[in-house]
Amino acid sequence: MFKLPEERTYFSTHLFVHHQFEIADMEMIANMSNLHCLFCNKLFKNQTVLKEHMRKKQHKKINPKDTEFDKFYIINYLEMGKNWRQVKNEPDDDDDDDELSNAENSDRRVSVGNWSDWEEDEDKVENPVVCLFCERSSSFDEIQSHMNNAHGFDFTRISVDMDFYHQVKLVNYVRRQVYMGHCPYCDKILPNRRELLEHMSMESHFIVPQMQLWDQPEYFFPTYENDSFLCHLNDHQDDMAELHLSKKM
Repeated sequence: MFKLPEERTYFSTHLFVHHQFEIADMEMIANMSNLHCLFCNKLFKNQTVLKEHMRKKQHKKINPKDTEFDKFYIINYLEMGKNWRQVKNEPDDDDDDDELSNAENSDRRVSVGNWSDWEEDEDKVENPVVCLFCERSSSFDEIQSHMNNAHGFDFTRISVDMDFYHQVKLVNYVRRQVYMGHCPYCDKILPNRRELLEHMSMESHFIVPQMQLWDQPEYFFPTYENDSFLCHLNDHQDDMAELHLSKKM
């Protein structure tokens, strides 16, 4: 069992390195100790003046409009491509029930069998899959084609000899590296997604990293909750075994 050390920095580092759990950026903690107001980021000469400012201005919380802190909120990782503001603005289930009830009441006033205004949205993709490297989202087949054409990463060919669990760990490893701004192949840190993709393209690093990097138990856990990419993975070895068995029969 891990014993809680006395030094907070050591404990935070342990959580991040071994469990990929980041309580806060150490630079941010240093920024707080340097007498900056968390809400308005104004600098004060001492702690007493800072406390008085926070009391008078009611700046005892983080500014919700400051996107610098978004990466510390778990809600920003609940769904790919959505931040906490978009999640918060989504209608509640109760609202959906009210809308459904109103629609049912409205249907009673409309003649039965009148579906002339019905239009099917054929282009809408339910539970879209997001590319492992960029923000492109679509169906799983389209995303595989996109990764092959745009990034030179043929996931179908790469994963053909992998079982289901190795595919899961590879996907989660790439997701985490790209999110953190690290090249999945060489681990070089880039300042933003655009420069990361440029680096990977120029260095031809859209390839599978060494197995010891991603074949770790920690990558059984997804970087993003409800990652639709993982729902489409197949166990090729089981498929081959079933095919071989069916031929024998």
